Amino acid sequence: MLLRVVVAGLLYFITFGSGFIVSVIMVAVREDKRAIHDFIAGTEVVWD
Repeated sequence: MLLRVVVAGLLYFITFGSGFIVSVIMVAVREDKRAIHDFIAGTEVVWD
């Protein structure tokens, strides 16, 4: 979880916020609801 948060923070900082917009679009469009930081950190979205 820490890796995911750190990766997301760095990614959004480096891309000046445009990475956040891309992540929101990915979550809205993708069937598995994964964003950029999920791919980089290797995490997956789990529904209870």
